[in-house]
Amino acid sequence: MANQLTMDKPLAINNLRAAGYSERRIAETLGVSRGAVRRHLQPAKPNSTKAPTGSEEPVFCLS
Repeated sequence: MANQLTMDKPLAINNLRAAGYSERRIAETLGVSRGAVRRHLQPAKPNSTKAPTGSEEPVFCLS
């Protein structure tokens, strides 16, 4: 599981941010990249994948 924060880092990131630390200072304090801090602090993105549901209007064939 490369490129994942250890269990204690997300909590530390949240606590330091609440204490007013900048992303850069959090990264330097914890020894992680600024990108890792930024990704952790971003709100979770909803899964925007949508399955096809068929045509917009139902088509009935009456013969």
